[in-house]
Amino acid sequence: MTDARTAFQDMLAQLTALTYPCDNGFSFRFSVEYLKRGRICYQFRGLSCNGLADLAGYRINMIGGMISALPGSAVVPAIDAFEDNAVIAFYVGGKFQTGAITTELLAMFAAMPEVLLVELETIQAHDRPSHASLTRLALVGFEQGTAVSSPRDKSYHLCVDDLLHPYWCHDRYMLL
Repeated sequence: MTDARTAFQDMLAQLTALTYPCDNGFSFRFSVEYLKRGRICYQFRGLSCNGLADLAGYRINMIGGMISALPGSAVVPAIDAFEDNAVIAFYVGGKFQTGAITTELLAMFAAMPEVLLVELETIQAHDRPSHASLTRLALVGFEQGTAVSSPRDKSYHLCVDDLLHPYWCHDRYMLL
């Protein structure tokens, strides 16, 4: 496995490729949620089967309650600002929603994190047997000066590299 920043860049490249038409032997499904410090949340969903893709997105202003529809192809421009965080780490705790992860980490570190949840499954049907690749990541970003190297009782929620986890994974292959 690689470090969290490189995993983010790899995942961003994968999503970029999925916003273009694909062939009949390839299908995908993805969901992305990005909660920014300014209480702006982006949600994207996409799927493809038999060469047809359906992508959709939303921008939610959690302070003003405004919801705006976005084209699904805007997923990459919406989330690439996540890389501006000085510290990027894998979240390996037991929460599975952006709000719950944010609340948990805010109590631990007293610094507002950005949280990015990505689930991406790709299937190659031309291969015999077929195989699927699953990426399920929760990435956390902090501003400069946040001490992520925390006391022992807090450190199990974040790791910077070597993601080994039964739920959170990057490019886990499965034979179908």
